[in-house]
Amino acid sequence: MRIKHKIRLWILNKLLEESGVDVSPRPNEWGMLRPAEEEAVLGRLWADKSWVALKKKYAEGANKALIARTTTDKEYWQFKAKFMVHNSELLKARRAALKLKKDDKQS
Repeated sequence: MRIKHKIRLWILNKLLEESGVDVSPRPNEWGMLRPAEEEAVLGRLWADKSWVALKKKYAEGANKALIARTTTDKEYWQFKAKFMVHNSELLKARRAALKLKKDDKQS
């Protein structure tokens, strides 16, 4: 079991390294963007209808898989996590787009 755990961690670290995700622990630092920049990016993503459609497809697929599960097993929690990730990304992008639109109207 210990070897499996080490292999999984090694694979995860390789995937994170390849995607450019920095997991080094630095207090109060989450990524390279400031909050205003993050909102601008999320707002632009909401305007990209292909991205929104893809995220909705993934969230709906995970939700359908959740509904089809008859037991609360490991796969149930995996589908629930996938649904929450995709849904929260959509929600953040929508809120950022609404905020940007509101800021533009005030300007």
